[in-house]
Amino acid sequence: MVSTSCEIDENPQRFELEERVYFLEEKSIYEAVIKKALLKGQQWSYLVHFLGWNSRWDKWVEDGELRKVTEDLKVQATQQDEKRKQMKQEALNRKRKKRDDLGDFDGKRTTHLLTWDDYCELPFTLKTILIDERERIMKIGNDHYSLHEANKRDDSCQWKPTRVAHILPAAVTIRAVLKHYVKVKKKEGQSPCEMGAAEKKAKAFVDGIEIIFEEALPATLLYQAERAQFLSLNAKPELSSVKLTEIYGCEFLLRLFVRLPALLKHSGPSDATSRHEMGSQLVELITLLQKNRHACFKSNYRPPRLDELNDFEKVFVTNT
Repeated sequence: MVSTSCEIDENPQRFELEERVYFLEEKSIYEAVIKKALLKGQQWSYLVHFLGWNSRWDKWVEDGELRKVTEDLKVQATQQDEKRKQMKQEALNRKRKKRDDLGDFDGKRTTHLLTWDDYCELPFTLKTILIDERERIMKIGNDHYSLHEANKRDDSCQWKPTRVAHILPAAVTIRAVLKHYVKVKKKEGQSPCEMGAAEKKAKAFVDGIEIIFEEALPATLLYQAERAQFLSLNAKPELSSVKLTEIYGCEFLLRLFVRLPALLKHSGPSDATSRHEMGSQLVELITLLQKNRHACFKSNYRPPRLDELNDFEKVFVTNT
């Protein structure tokens, strides 16, 4: 901007480029350096960069907001810098303490309280196993032809549902996977004493999972199409003393993980330490299933037998 010599004499530029100054904002003092100067009418403005701050905080300030460097301001600025550093360190210490109190989750530190949903979250690959299985079990229709077509045929072909049923007992049962989990945890111990403690802790965990599964399977884990098969299995004398975890495969364990947050919300550990301990074990078990999914998920399927058909399916069979 062009100014007359008289204007310049009346409004001299007090600060030179690259000169160190102090910027006053309320009761705070910030050390800065002059980057640009601009005369607007009768007022000088300066673009300042605050020392120790990112350049995105650079800003234009008025002449009256700046001060020349003096010993008194140096002392005040140093004291304020020390106070800001102390406050920053205290905030960092509080954050670290909160993180340490919450512990470690699957190798990553957490900064929030984890819920049962967090602990039981299934990875994408295990979710796809559940989806594929559900499509097989719940598929509705006729494997060969419709009931109307069957009634017009002269042969003895019978209507068959397109859905399938699990071959039970499963090739790889839940009990087998839980026993493998105990072995894995035992091997993590560095001494016989540690191995024994780790094994005891893991056994207590899998025993709890088995109890939950035994109660949850008939109540919430079966699809409607599977209830007839469940009742048929219960009626077999040779299976009366066999646990459900020795019959059903790992797909049903995945179903349990989906339902588990709601179940543990009322019956799980109430204190944060025990909740985190059990949650960490659930994460470890899910990780084991994920890493060994090709060995764990080997379920075979077959068409449902007559005693495993639901009522509406039996109506189709009797009418063909």
